[in-house]
Amino acid sequence: MQMRTQTSRQVLSPVFFDSLFSFVPLFEELSAICMSGTGTMRQNRVQKCPLSDRKTMQKADRGIMDSRSDPDTGVIIVRWSDNSVVTVGSTQFGVFPTGVVSCWSKQDRQQIQVPIPRSILEYNKNMGGTDRMNENIGYYRPGLRIRKW
Repeated sequence: MQMRTQTSRQVLSPVFFDSLFSFVPLFEELSAICMSGTGTMRQNRVQKCPLSDRKTMQKADRGIMDSRSDPDTGVIIVRWSDNSVVTVGSTQFGVFPTGVVSCWSKQDRQQIQVPIPRSILEYNKNMGGTDRMNENIGYYRPGLRIRKW
């Protein structure tokens, strides 16, 4: 974070990260220094944000979304239901304008159009390289063995 704030603030690009690093105080800190960040969030890191329950969203139709924003800090948290429920926090993107993605429906046995919030659309568009890097590191990790003497 310190290296990032030392650069010129006019050329700062948005930061995208996965659920390992995302939590509400990080988004508040990014918002305080005028940076934008977006990342998926784990269930236990949403703190006391009054979003819809994950179980009720799983039972509902695909494409249902719920969002909450804090006007003081500028943090927006969006929960969206597709095959599973995804929670994304952002200081730049919210729900609107929504996009549309095509997903395979087992019931209809065809592609269906599902609405998707803007924050998740941008996250998916910009996280591809990081996810691919993590995948490659997992494939080519050197085997470490512990030798007993």
